[in-house]
Amino acid sequence: MTSGPSGLVATGTEELPGFGIVGAVWHSDNGSRWERAPHDDVFGEAFGEGYDETTMAGVAAGPDGYVAVGDTGADTAVAVVWTSPDGRTWSRVPHRPRTFGVDDGFATAIDVTWTGEQFAVTGARSDDEAPVRAALWTSADGQEWHRDTGIRAFDDREAGSVSELWSITGADDDRLTVVGRARPYDTARDAAAVWSRG
Repeated sequence: MTSGPSGLVATGTEELPGFGIVGAVWHSDNGSRWERAPHDDVFGEAFGEGYDETTMAGVAAGPDGYVAVGDTGADTAVAVVWTSPDGRTWSRVPHRPRTFGVDDGFATAIDVTWTGEQFAVTGARSDDEAPVRAALWTSADGQEWHRDTGIRAFDDREAGSVSELWSITGADDDRLTVVGRARPYDTARDAAAVWSRG
């Protein structure tokens, strides 16, 4: 849940028996009375053949509206970003495979924050060439995104290393702090991990 210029917005997931999983959004002006955004295909195609399993995992407010993140895909997940000017009407940012996902792997977006200058999204990616790697995406406007590939701590190239970014928080000076998991290549156990930037 987040608080922004048009009130409170909460995101989640709804499982429709016999159909599929779709994202869900609620909006409130005061925290006591909530209104559900009407379902349409922007939140996942739940009806008919070939539906996607779509989850909404996190939401943040910026100066011009809201950004929500999650993933979609019945077999192979790709990260998804939605934007809204008011928390009531939503659109899905067009998928760009080189940014959010790969043809032979998956990408998932787990959390999002506004730093005072940009949105930052945490998650993970994987492909045939590598195991799960932590991923960080940033955007000034919620529409144009790039994946940060220069953070050495997120990208241990040793075979078998695993890392994933979960929860993120930002500060007004563009500092980021992230928690997640990391499993060095020479161990069989995950460990809690904290990363910071700035």
